Amino acid sequence: MVRPKLALAALLFILPVSGIEIAAQTSSATIKDSALWEMDLKTLGYPACPSESSSKNPGAPPTTLAFAGPLHLVATFISCGRLYATVFDASVGRVEVKRDWASGNRSDGAVTAHNEGIVIRAGNRLTLYATTLEPLKDKDLDSSSSRPAYGGPFGRFTSLTGRFVLFESVRDNRHEYAWMDADTLEFVHAFSSDLHPLSISETEVLGWKRTTPHGQVQLVIQKQDEQAGRVIMLSKYHPNDVVFVNQDIFAMGTAYSAMALLQTDGTRIETIKAPGHDFISRVTPSADGHRFALTGSTVRNVLELSSPYQQWEYVQRVLVYDICMRQFIRDVRVSHSTRNQEFPLALSPDGSRLAFFDGDTLKIYDVPAAGNPCP
Repeated sequence: MVRPKLALAALLFILPVSGIEIAAQTSSATIKDSALWEMDLKTLGYPACPSESSSKNPGAPPTTLAFAGPLHLVATFISCGRLYATVFDASVGRVEVKRDWASGNRSDGAVTAHNEGIVIRAGNRLTLYATTLEPLKDKDLDSSSSRPAYGGPFGRFTSLTGRFVLFESVRDNRHEYAWMDADTLEFVHAFSSDLHPLSISETEVLGWKRTTPHGQVQLVIQKQDEQAGRVIMLSKYHPNDVVFVNQDIFAMGTAYSAMALLQTDGTRIETIKAPGHDFISRVTPSADGHRFALTGSTVRNVLELSSPYQQWEYVQRVLVYDICMRQFIRDVRVSHSTRNQEFPLALSPDGSRLAFFDGDTLKIYDVPAAGNPCP
């Protein structure tokens, strides 16, 4: 009974991108579930207190993962009103250093990691730390002298390498943005725009721009210092799962179990399809732009077919796709399924290691080397 329903769901949700027919791709994913190492996070004070459960308090996830270079992995989480940060040796799982601070903000935690540096938010204060968690630089986002054309609670978008962060705020019903250099904690550009970002590269913003008062939108890519950008022509299907995977390519969800890779001029490169019938999302690229991880989930009962985006977000597996090899090269099952927005996931800068939380356990996996390296 399940197989025909899945086929029907796929047929209903598959739509063309710029008139291109979506076709399935044969993948040769490496399915091997043995982790390089695991860490029971309960020994470090995880999980959060029951009163802080994310199921009861919607919002930004309280747990983050980021690679600070190839050798260090930092995990941050909130528990009982405190923000915890732990830096691991990414090769063997040894805890190198850990710290904790008082926290009253649900979205406190690691903002980005770049070049052996880690930027952590605690309230409206950003601090750049070394991998020893020694503070190097500090910025108060409440200070008018430190935030040109910026204010209020914010969202954030991190660039491919982690060097830049775009902060978003709303002031007097206007969306305002501040582009920050993570190495210096200095704002390099601030602007107001009707563009609603989905992802940023090192130099550009990718997002939706409203074209009519009735809600019609266009997908636009624009430079950080431009008010107008180039429009990417799409069909009527407007997904929110659109992410830069390198400076020249972005990935876009197109269907029930398919995702398109497109050049930044809108030209389709290929369409990838997950093994089996998984719904794929949450693209997480490596800093070198050669690979990206994604999450996959499956239909668990017939009721989910009528409201797919309510239920398919429970993560069942994590995959890694190699852009140059054009195939999945890692496929790892997740034992303790959680919602996508609450699922910490990271890929090392060179794409050689994958890390995620599986319930209360931090797991890290080796990813096979590329057979045909990118030029």
